[in-house]
Amino acid sequence: METRLTLTAQFISDGRALGYDGERLERYVTEQKVDYERAKKEEFERKKEEFERETARLEQEEKLRKEAKAEEERLRREAKADEAARHEREEKARREEHERWKERDAREELKRKDELELARLKEKSAPEAGAVVGQAVGVRQKNVLDRLDKNFQGMKEEDDLLAYLTHFEAVAARCKIESKEWALLLSYKLTTSLKNFMLRDSLFLSDKYEDVKTALLRHADINAETCRKRIHRVKPRQNDFRGYLTEWRTALDNWCKMAEVGKTVDEIKDLLIKDGILENVSGEVYRQLVLNKQNTVENMLDIIEGFKVANSGASLAKEERRSRESWPGR
Repeated sequence: METRLTLTAQFISDGRALGYDGERLERYVTEQKVDYERAKKEEFERKKEEFERETARLEQEEKLRKEAKAEEERLRREAKADEAARHEREEKARREEHERWKERDAREELKRKDELELARLKEKSAPEAGAVVGQAVGVRQKNVLDRLDKNFQGMKEEDDLLAYLTHFEAVAARCKIESKEWALLLSYKLTTSLKNFMLRDSLFLSDKYEDVKTALLRHADINAETCRKRIHRVKPRQNDFRGYLTEWRTALDNWCKMAEVGKTVDEIKDLLIKDGILENVSGEVYRQLVLNKQNTVENMLDIIEGFKVANSGASLAKEERRSRESWPGR
């Protein structure tokens, strides 16, 4: 009310300054009030429109933000579903591979029965191992097992299979025993469980030692990759670093042997580079490298680059903490 009276007084003062009085002054004041109210209303409408525009802008931004968040969540769900599907495919492939092995074993079971029965009959008919060996190698080498016994001890449960086979080969070669007789002779030196494995598959009847060796190593799950992992698990026991060094050297020799790597600087360097890659890539990349059986550094890098392109945004490396813990001594 005070503002309105102030305005009216101002309009009257302005009218008088312009020389208006009486009716003319009254009409002037009325016109000024009308103009003032119109201007006030227009200002209100302008501010209202600005407020509505700002409100609409904020609502649009919020809408876009929610849509972006929803899209991000959708992509995350799809990525998770893709990852689950990929794992399922791998599991399915492993199951199918396992089923194929079972089917193969079933198909060969009938064939094995006859050989197994023959082997058991031979075992029963031979009161001593020397007699069986004599039948296998002939009269001209009837003392082969005796010579081997003098130079080579039977395998113990705690012995490393790969190292034991390497030692056996060296001794057998030094005793000048023909390689076609090695499988039979080896069967008498192995542990009970490995003897049973050789008996079950009639391996001791084979004259192809390398095939027998491959079967034994596969049975014990010994390959280049398991040997590589093993070297990282070797630790000093009760502060015995001399024993640790011996065990570590044996693990390194086994790794080099299974990886078919020589002992030149370049070959060892290449082996260590590949080990560094396998130890530091993520689990998914590791599986791709192992499944593809890449044997050269360049091929490994090609697989990693291909994974990077096919899985944009996916991590290629292990988490930093896990990576540090993977090195020996950590």
